[in-house]
Amino acid sequence: MIAKTTPGTDHEEEHGPDKVSETPSSVASKSSSITAAHERSAVKGPQLVEKETKIITWSKVAVAFVLLFATAAAATTTYRYTSQQDEIEFQTRFEDTASQIISVYETNTKKFFDVYDTLSLQVTIQVLESSEEWPYVTIPRFEAIAEKVLNQTAATNFGLAVYVPAVNRTRWENYSDTNQGWRQEGYDYHNSGTTASPVVPFIWNSFQAFGPANQTQQGRSGYLPMWQTAPILTSTRLSNFDAFALGDFGSVFDRARKLRSPTLSRVRPESLNKTANLEDGAYASPDSYIVAPIFEDVGSDKVVGALTSLLQWKTYFINLLPEGTSAVVLVIRSTCNQTQSYLIEGPDVKYLGPSDLHDAKFDAEMVETVFTPFSEAECLHTLELYPSQDFQDRYTSLRPITYTISVIFIFILTASVFVGYDCLVERRQGMVMNTAQRSTAIVSSLFPATVRDRLMDEVIAMQTDSHDKALERDHSSKLVSSWSAYSPSDRRGNEPRSSSSASGGNAVAIKEGGGFIPRSKPI
Repeated sequence: MIAKTTPGTDHEEEHGPDKVSETPSSVASKSSSITAAHERSAVKGPQLVEKETKIITWSKVAVAFVLLFATAAAATTTYRYTSQQDEIEFQTRFEDTASQIISVYETNTKKFFDVYDTLSLQVTIQVLESSEEWPYVTIPRFEAIAEKVLNQTAATNFGLAVYVPAVNRTRWENYSDTNQGWRQEGYDYHNSGTTASPVVPFIWNSFQAFGPANQTQQGRSGYLPMWQTAPILTSTRLSNFDAFALGDFGSVFDRARKLRSPTLSRVRPESLNKTANLEDGAYASPDSYIVAPIFEDVGSDKVVGALTSLLQWKTYFINLLPEGTSAVVLVIRSTCNQTQSYLIEGPDVKYLGPSDLHDAKFDAEMVETVFTPFSEAECLHTLELYPSQDFQDRYTSLRPITYTISVIFIFILTASVFVGYDCLVERRQGMVMNTAQRSTAIVSSLFPATVRDRLMDEVIAMQTDSHDKALERDHSSKLVSSWSAYSPSDRRGNEPRSSSSASGGNAVAIKEGGGFIPRSKPI
């Protein structure tokens, strides 16, 4: 029986090569594909979880290393920067202190120089205005004058030496014996009530073999006897001792005469290693002679005597710094191969020993200058100033450590927040996983394996749904194109007959847009 479509519709039954039906093989193929996809998902599931777990773990390790590196870098940078600031402050303070030492010491030595130079000129003028002639000269009130000089220079002693030609030796010895009243005058100046002992009545030149000098020193045509000396209360009886016999005093005298100015001798070798009378065996300060030539007249080249003192080297550096200033090490070197070290601590000075005793780690901080105004002395002296460990400690603060610890603490706090957050996320994920596992267990207990697999298949099908829909649209387009190729008569002649036994009295028609719809009942 021929079936017809419901009026007003475009549906027809399709017969021919593009008939749409699912064969047993296609159903089996689709079932096989779904089963294979399910199996692949079952295999890849644990692998995917394991892979994601590894990625997350390595990400955490990477973040930990970044935080650790950032902490180390920030702490190192902070420590180095703050330490550098302390070092700069230390260097600046030391340079300022060294400059202050050099400035004050130069002022002090200039003062010493001027005292002896001025007094030498005054003696020349005083003798010119008197009836005396050289060498038969005695300076009145010598003890009072010497006291002023000693207070200004902190010298150990002060004395007047006169040059006596060998031919005038006897006359000089007679003069000194009859004009020794200056000694008692000195005692009276101090109101000591002491009676002065007599001067040695002859020129002498040896402490070991006391007696009249047999001859002048080698190469000399006269003597240079010490005449008036101070302080009278403590000075050794040096009257009439030939100063040319005192080590290198003669060479210093000649140099002073040539330079026409006060001159400093080299450090007396016997004073370099001399220990003071102290229980700790501390060194006594080294000393040198200062010799100021006295000329017969202003502008004259004839030297008739000299003013001389024994100066301890530490006196040049006393009261250079204010109280409370950290210690500075001073090393004095000379072209005469002599070295001495001092510790300058505020206004006090301590002699350390006859060698370079500064800390070698402060070599780069050295400040050097020439010992002036005695730069034309027999030996050229240079001063080297170094900071002490105490000086460095004073300007080394706890800021580097404090700031570094603060930076580390901040990073530790940041890391703690990160770890806490990660723990919360892990806890949440664990709760979700436990819920999923319980749900799976409930499904497994309530449904048979076939239902459970069907549920899993639906999940897999959802993943491939978009792909299937795309294939279906493509297949429908092909069917429409093939059906449009027949003429209307061909399409009517080729309409298949419906079998009532097969379809239950109903027929099916193909919708032009694709898909199947039921036909109306046969006429």
